[in-house]
Amino acid sequence: MEKKSVRKFALLFFIAVILCSLYAGYTYPSTFIGNFSFGIATSSVASLLFLIITDINELSITSLQIYLISKFHSSRKVRVSMAFLFRVYANEKYLLIENLKHGTVTPIGGVIKYYPGATNILEKIGATSQIEADTESYPKKYKSELRLKFSMRYFYTFLDWFYSGQHREHDPLRELDEELFQPNSINKNEFGKIIYSKYGTFRLFSTFDSANDYYLCHHFDIFTLHLSEAQIEIIKSAVEKSQNSQNKGERLYWATSDEILKGRLNNGLKLGGNVNYVHIAPSPEWEST
Repeated sequence: MEKKSVRKFALLFFIAVILCSLYAGYTYPSTFIGNFSFGIATSSVASLLFLIITDINELSITSLQIYLISKFHSSRKVRVSMAFLFRVYANEKYLLIENLKHGTVTPIGGVIKYYPGATNILEKIGATSQIEADTESYPKKYKSELRLKFSMRYFYTFLDWFYSGQHREHDPLRELDEELFQPNSINKNEFGKIIYSKYGTFRLFSTFDSANDYYLCHHFDIFTLHLSEAQIEIIKSAVEKSQNSQNKGERLYWATSDEILKGRLNNGLKLGGNVNYVHIAPSPEWEST
């Protein structure tokens, strides 16, 4: 039997034991059998909770598991990264861009920014930036990004604020401007009206990383860029011109579904893990990484 099947069987077994023990306890109150049954039920609940909150990669992560982690492991840290990604699809290929930080090719997009009005709530939960804003590789423009670390006890406080939409970025067009139009000298007037729609959201939560002492949460809001034939031709021209660019981080690439599934372009360039999220159907549920 596979390990995942064993764990599912164990979950059902402990639930059955708890129900039977509670039934026996209430049927024979104040007796040895009743007290013993309540003891079995209590220990089974503890075992069930332990099974749920450990090794979460073995099963699909659920909101209940994350909630239990926030209660039972509240002192541990969580790193969150909330981002916009663009799904740019034409001629059965996806548009990608160099990512110098990771040495990969990724979708156009980036981390969502927060506004000064969010300072109070972020200070209240003790959120600290994941990056050093004063270093050369991470200039100050990244300082207001929602790439933060804080205690798990404040995880739902943070999510409540984020999903309220207050004092944070909503419009993903800044990413198009910074990663597509400006670096490739695309004339916005020539490009014409930009039409996009929400494709979906991916919410990812990882198991505890003992080496770095934190959990990891990723949130991706995916947007589809709807292109006219003329706009496709403009982007195709930009992709070709970018191959001769001397500025690393500005090169654009097309990737087929087969290349995405392989994790590499045919020229050998490695694809970032977030490429999958512009390629597959989004899910409203939390997923494990």
